[in-house]
Amino acid sequence: MSAEFVDTNVLLYAFSEDEPVKRERAQSLLERLWQRGTGRLSTQVLQEFYVNATRKLARALSSEEAQAIVLSLSQCGAITGRMPRTSWPRLYWPSATESPSGMP
Repeated sequence: MSAEFVDTNVLLYAFSEDEPVKRERAQSLLERLWQRGTGRLSTQVLQEFYVNATRKLARALSSEEAQAIVLSLSQCGAITGRMPRTSWPRLYWPSATESPSGMP
């Protein structure tokens, strides 16, 4: 099977409470892709997800919620264009000093 890249909007719908029908469809799609092992994410999609999830959703996620989701997704083994962990706080967090516990 070929890889299928997940768009930022699919992630936003999957974790947003704004549109329940789209949330359910996005969650079903992600579950199916991960069960098959064909789902792929890029670091750019994770970056876009964090920014939009914490700033643009009607019920924006907290920084901590978005960080937990990004970290969880980044550990699934389906990332393309990996970046060193030491660069993540600068990319995902509001400041380089605000990193979750256990991060360098």
